[in-house]
Amino acid sequence: MKHCIVGILISCAAAVHAAPIPQGAVDDQAVNNRMLKGIETIANDSTVPASGSLVRQLRQAEGKKLNLARPTGQSPVNHDEVGESVAVVGIGYKCNKCPHWHMRSSGTAWIASEDGILVTNYHVLNNLPEDGRACVHLKNGQVHPIREVLASDKLRDVAIFRIDAKGLKPLAVGPDAPVGSNLHLISHPEGNYYMYTGGFVQRYTLRTTPNNQYTVDKNKSRRSEPIAWLVASCDYALGSSGGGIYNDNGEVVGMVSSTTTLYTPPRPTPVTPLPEGFEKSMLANKTTPAQNTATQEPDDILHKDAGNKTDTPEAKAPEPQPARFQMQRHPQMVLRHCVAGYTLREILYGE
Repeated sequence: MKHCIVGILISCAAAVHAAPIPQGAVDDQAVNNRMLKGIETIANDSTVPASGSLVRQLRQAEGKKLNLARPTGQSPVNHDEVGESVAVVGIGYKCNKCPHWHMRSSGTAWIASEDGILVTNYHVLNNLPEDGRACVHLKNGQVHPIREVLASDKLRDVAIFRIDAKGLKPLAVGPDAPVGSNLHLISHPEGNYYMYTGGFVQRYTLRTTPNNQYTVDKNKSRRSEPIAWLVASCDYALGSSGGGIYNDNGEVVGMVSSTTTLYTPPRPTPVTPLPEGFEKSMLANKTTPAQNTATQEPDDILHKDAGNKTDTPEAKAPEPQPARFQMQRHPQMVLRHCVAGYTLREILYGE
C-alpha cells in the first residue's frame, strides 16, 4: 500500500511538471536576444544602410504614395493569427563605453504586402541614430534589416518601408470603422511584446496633427488642411507606436500615433510643511531621513525615557506653521489619437 501511494505521488508530480505552457506565451527576453544577434549580423553586412541613411530616405519620401494591390484571401480568424502580421521595430546602436552593439525596441509595424512592405509611424523612424542599424523582428522569430523607406507623410505620421522577405501574411486596410464599433490592437508597449488590448471607436476628430499644432506649407501662404484622426479606447504606451488597429474581421482601420492627457483645472492643494530647521539638519548630517533614523539609538527613536526628555527645551512641541499650497492639476482621462483608415488607404492603395 505504501509503495502504491508513493507511486501515485510521483505520477502526480510528473504530471504537474509536464503541464503544457499556454499557447501563444511570449518570451520577451528571447525576442530581445534574437534582435540583438540579428543586429550584430546586420552590422557586418555592407549592403544594409545605416539608420541615418534611412532617416534621410524618410524625409525624401515625403508625400509619395504607393499603388499596392489590396491583399486578398482569408482574413485572420483569431488574434494569434493577426500577431503573425505584426513586427517589432528594433534599433541597434553603439555606446561610448564599450565596443559592443546594444539594442532597444523602437516601435511596432504591421505587414502590408506578402513581399516585405511594412507600415509604421513617421516618428518611429525619424530620430534614429546616425550610425545605428534598424531591423524588424517577425512573430516567427526571423530578424530582417530595414532596406529602404518607400513613402512617408510627416503630418499624418505614416512611414512605409521594405524588408527582404517573401511569403509574409499581410493585413488589408478595411473601411472606416463606425463610432462605437469594436477595435483590437497587438503592439509592444515598453518591451512587452505582442500585447493584446481591445476597445472601441470613441470618435473621429478633425485636427492638423494629433496635438493640434498647425503647420505652414513651404510657400507659407496657408495653414495645412485639417486631418481626420480616429480616437480609440485601446490601451497603449511607448513601443506601441505604429501598431495597426483592426476590426472584428482582422482588417486594419487605424494605426497608433499618440496620446493626449486631459487634466483638471489647476487647484490649490495644501502641502504639509516640514518642521522648522528640518532641511538644514538633513544637509548638515548629509543623510536622508530614513538613513538618519536608522543611525539613532532605539531609546532616542521610541522616547523610552520620555519622562526625562519632556522637561527639556528640545522636547517642546514646535510652533504651528501656516499651511502652504501648491497649484496642482490631476489627470482625468487619456485621448488616444490614431491614424485613420482613409489615410492608410490613400497612401497604400492610392484611393
